[in-house]
Amino acid sequence: MKLIFNLFLFTIVFINSRSQSLCIQLDCKTSIQLPRNTYILHSKITTSDSLKKIQWNQIQGNKVNIDSPTSLYTKVSTLSEGTYIFSMTAITNKSTSTVYDTVIVLPINKIPIAIIQPISPITLPINTFTLDGSKSIDSDGIIKNYNWSTGDTTPKVNITAGAAGVYNYTLTVTDDQGAKNTTSTSVIVNPAIILPPSVSISGSNIVLGSIDTLIANAFDPNPGGSIKQYGWGKISGPGSQTIIGANTSKAIITGLQPGQYTFKVTVWNVDGLINSAAITFLVAPSSRTITKIIIYYSDGTSITIP
Repeated sequence: MKLIFNLFLFTIVFINSRSQSLCIQLDCKTSIQLPRNTYILHSKITTSDSLKKIQWNQIQGNKVNIDSPTSLYTKVSTLSEGTYIFSMTAITNKSTSTVYDTVIVLPINKIPIAIIQPISPITLPINTFTLDGSKSIDSDGIIKNYNWSTGDTTPKVNITAGAAGVYNYTLTVTDDQGAKNTTSTSVIVNPAIILPPSVSISGSNIVLGSIDTLIANAFDPNPGGSIKQYGWGKISGPGSQTIIGANTSKAIITGLQPGQYTFKVTVWNVDGLINSAAITFLVAPSSRTITKIIIYYSDGTSITIP
């Protein structure tokens, strides 16, 4: 008997003493994948003898149905995951030969899972963010391709938003067997928050008869912002005073009298938002020394000269 093998074809040639031969050819090893669960066993027989019988049998694997076990071609069905070995025996009037066919049934391909890392809302002037699909998984293989709705094909994509709004994106991943899965995400870009100006007041000690200066320390915290206007005013205190520079950052107050005063400054930024601050101070009376002269007389009387 002479045996001839190769990777995809299994052939047995039987040569008897009278130079009559029986040759059987069939695939020796085949892989299929669920959900496909049927397979066609097929063979080619060359013989100069009289072929009397063909018989397919299952040698290994979960029990399956062999539709036509005595035909050159037969369908096997109800295959499940595993390795199956089938034999095919050919009987002539002078010889018998058996060959084997192995069918490997692979498990059904699991669909990959597309995952986009969540992105928290951002607020202008921050306007860049990263779409990250690198955590996508394929439990029985690998992710072969990433396809974003932006047209990018990399796991991560850097995005620059032109304005405030809601931006929607989708990611489709493809595994090494061609299965696909798609997911989507939304990114919220909030408009810039315009803050009111910041302001405080500083000034020097104030005494009776002085001309004092109050200074508004103001700034606009917004990018590119500025203070547009100042406004000084008196809230409380005795008498009337004049404020020189009432619409500037530096106010000079005249006409102060002894007593407690509160002055206020209001500032506006270029966006029209306002803020204010107040300062309270005490003007004390000026101090002077008073000398009294007392004259005593012999009669026991006295007189005081102021």
